[in-house]
Amino acid sequence: MNDMPNNPYAAPKALSSPMVSSECYRDGKILVVPLNHDLPHRCIKCNAPAEMDKPRMFTWHPAGWYLFFLINFVIYIVVAALVQKKARLSIGLCEQHRARRRNYKIAACVAVGVGSAALFAAMDEDGNGNLYGVLSALSFLIALVLAMVGTRALTPVRITPQEARLKGCGEEFLASLHSR
Repeated sequence: MNDMPNNPYAAPKALSSPMVSSECYRDGKILVVPLNHDLPHRCIKCNAPAEMDKPRMFTWHPAGWYLFFLINFVIYIVVAALVQKKARLSIGLCEQHRARRRNYKIAACVAVGVGSAALFAAMDEDGNGNLYGVLSALSFLIALVLAMVGTRALTPVRITPQEARLKGCGEEFLASLHSR
């Protein structure tokens, strides 16, 4: 049995939760996460309790390296792979924001399907090949925009050996963090 008597007038005890403590902080609208630390178990968009995703890799390199893209795409890929900084983080999304992200993924997949069908129709020998070619290109472009805009939760601004700086958090989530 418990040695302590039950005090009905005592303040309720909070459940131990990983939401309480975090080494993360905000710098204006930027989320700063020290490497090897976790984000709070809250939605990064609305600050509601959230289930954490499995860790994902965020990569970043200084913008000056994009000049290699103008020289040659393959050279840029090699240079970017050599100079990029990485951070592995688990982010939290509530069910509403997780569903929104999932819907964007589905819409992007549908656009890829429409683009593929239009591409095969363009290869047919009828007189509408150009129309189907334009529809195919437009569908693939829409799929690319949907995938890039709708599914991205956070964007790295800078990654150093000590910390990762990310943008894309909701104001409610940022307001719950302390500033430095």
